[in-house]
Amino acid sequence: MRISFAIAFFLVPLSISASEEAARAALEANCFRCHGAEKQKGKVRFDTLSTDFINDRRAAETWQDALDAIQLGEMPPEDEEPLPDEDRRQLVNWLEEKLEQALEAHSSQSEGAVLRRMNTAEYSFTMRDLLGLEMDYSANLPPDPLSKDGFFTNGAALGMSAIQLEAYLETARKAMDFVLFEGSQPEETSLRIEPNYKPRGRLTKAGNPGNRLGRNHYWAGAVKGAPPSGWFTLRIDAHVDRETGQPDPVMNVRYGYGVPGLTVSFTDEFATQVIREDQKTVYEFSGWLDFSPQPGKATPMEKREGIIIITNALDDGLPAPKPIKQEAKKEAGKKKKKVPPLYPEDEDFPQLVINSVEFILHDHQSWPPKSHTDLIPNDTDLEDAVQLRNVISRFLKSAFRRPVGDPEVEKWFKYYQVIRSKEKTPIAALREFCSVVLASPEFLYLAEGKAGAEMNAHDLAVRLAYFLWSSMPDAKLTAAADSGALLKPDEIRSQFRRMMADPKSERFIEQFVSQWLDLGALDRVAINPQFYKDFDNDIKSLMIAETRQYFSHILRNDRSALELISSDYSLLNEKLGRHYGLAENDLPTGSDFRPVSFSRGQRTGGLLAHGAVHLSGSDGAHSHPIKRAVWIRERLLHDPPAPPPPNVPDISETVKNFDKLTVREQLEIHREKAACADCHRGIDPWGIALEHFDAIGLYRDKVAKTKKQVDAVATLPGGVEVKNLKDLQGYLVKNRADQFAEAITAKLLSYALGRSMEFSDEAAIEHLAEQFQSNDYSLRSLMESIVTSETFSRR
Repeated sequence: MRISFAIAFFLVPLSISASEEAARAALEANCFRCHGAEKQKGKVRFDTLSTDFINDRRAAETWQDALDAIQLGEMPPEDEEPLPDEDRRQLVNWLEEKLEQALEAHSSQSEGAVLRRMNTAEYSFTMRDLLGLEMDYSANLPPDPLSKDGFFTNGAALGMSAIQLEAYLETARKAMDFVLFEGSQPEETSLRIEPNYKPRGRLTKAGNPGNRLGRNHYWAGAVKGAPPSGWFTLRIDAHVDRETGQPDPVMNVRYGYGVPGLTVSFTDEFATQVIREDQKTVYEFSGWLDFSPQPGKATPMEKREGIIIITNALDDGLPAPKPIKQEAKKEAGKKKKKVPPLYPEDEDFPQLVINSVEFILHDHQSWPPKSHTDLIPNDTDLEDAVQLRNVISRFLKSAFRRPVGDPEVEKWFKYYQVIRSKEKTPIAALREFCSVVLASPEFLYLAEGKAGAEMNAHDLAVRLAYFLWSSMPDAKLTAAADSGALLKPDEIRSQFRRMMADPKSERFIEQFVSQWLDLGALDRVAINPQFYKDFDNDIKSLMIAETRQYFSHILRNDRSALELISSDYSLLNEKLGRHYGLAENDLPTGSDFRPVSFSRGQRTGGLLAHGAVHLSGSDGAHSHPIKRAVWIRERLLHDPPAPPPPNVPDISETVKNFDKLTVREQLEIHREKAACADCHRGIDPWGIALEHFDAIGLYRDKVAKTKKQVDAVATLPGGVEVKNLKDLQGYLVKNRADQFAEAITAKLLSYALGRSMEFSDEAAIEHLAEQFQSNDYSLRSLMESIVTSETFSRR
């Protein structure tokens, strides 16, 4: 584990005797000095730092970092005398011995109760899985704060406010209106929709209406007098017209409302599907009209019209044919009438042919719907106390993710009775009752009791489910917990493998990769059109997809995790490959991400070659080597540098013509400042090695800003020189594989446990990392080792 601060050591000649007292004396005699070491309770200096490893956890953590730096060759720095071999050996041996004793002492210490709120993503997935309802559950919730580790799963960072609790209650009430139903089934109606609507506002890409959809055409129809609520289905008969070898079109369906005479209509994406069938096929997309954008409650029903817009969303990165101006029409005695331009189709682009569209209202497969009968089985009499208790008991067990005893059920039953006295029907009362349950601490928090204690089977099931699925345990995992079988390592392994094969495990990949690698940073960087006028902002989402798909490919195919550092391939689709400048023969086709080998050119594989890393490590105009360096140390090596000292002005404001200097010249000036030099010696080289890649991930030999040649030569801590990204990747694989193994182990463990790693976790991290390496850096084996470890099964 690497504690979060930068160390600048200045060593003086020392000779540490074998005795502990002599070693203590040498360490306390200004052997080390730390500048700007920010800790939780202020600054730390090694010349005054306690060597009481047993009673001073903070000191032990700091000395652990010192040991790591010495063993990695980072200390002493290159401008100081090297540490004699015998002194190094004695110092390392003494530190290892004392730290091992400290680990044993601290591992048994309890940190108190652990209480973690579900983050927004976990809450949304849990509500969806529990209620069987697709809905935007996060619309009214505040954004979750990131922990110091960069995760949204850290309980220490996930607070709660009264306003937020009210938002949970309102969200639950809205959801329950679409889960429990009263009355008879509404009458089903069907209407064939003709392409008779002319979109207003910025609803579609520029083009002409039609039923053959390529780069330019769109299909648009209106549903006159469409109701604002109710279950509905769009049934679309379509097929593909394309040449052999051409990619699959992508059907994008939007639905919303408009008002005749207004210039703006309201639509939102309703469904997207890759269309692979050349023969006529019927595609059905269902949902609630209530969740579609509405024109306003004041608009009379007869003036509303439902709007359906279908486009071919396939994007290969090539431009659409340019529009052709049309001559204005002139009628006798009238002014010329403006004619919209003609948008020709690209004949070489695969066509999505829309044969017919049908709008079906109230086409429920059963009544009441499945969401209702899952909670209240058919023939249940809610006026019967025994049957009602059974309904309440089942719901509480599912919502609380654990067994509930009779006293707890009785408490909640009495609360239902209070609600029932104020509601007209049992269903209305049960809706409100369930809403309150879904806003209770027992649902919103993943309580794990006293830290250090061994988990029971249900708590273990919850931890496993939220690690792999970001959601509640399913029926099979719950059954294993009910029987107690889940407490056996073989059963945990079996459940882990089953759950990883489930589509819901894609949530782990999406959530963990995004948080670990800070992919959200792409949305915090605005690309400067002055430098990249043709940049398509959709590329950002493709860069994020590349990184997630790459991690998924390594995990799913049980490849070495060292490929996260270095490889000769990536996962690309046609548009992203074209953005990166791949040769036409090397491009994948279509929107699907596929492995692409970099057999030629300057691109390489590994995370550090991903556009997501380059773009987030920029200011939107220029590369930012310090941002990239900090990302490498923090995300890949778990060794984040300290934040800059306070009150240090931006050097670009104090140096004339700073923006005309090369990156190397800028950084050299930066290091001339005493307050910056010590830390930047250990930061800058990591980012300089990536200088051949600009702010949008494109390879370059010259910097557009200065017109000078790129200089990516850097000397890493320890004196190793690298000339480019490939050299850096080779160095990381050869010299830092152990550190990377511990880093990704610590990151996964922190994500899984919902807390930051502490000094007491050091032994577990080292053990898991050693297993990880002995299993050829298999991510699957590492995750399986984590879920079967003692650390995972303890609170």
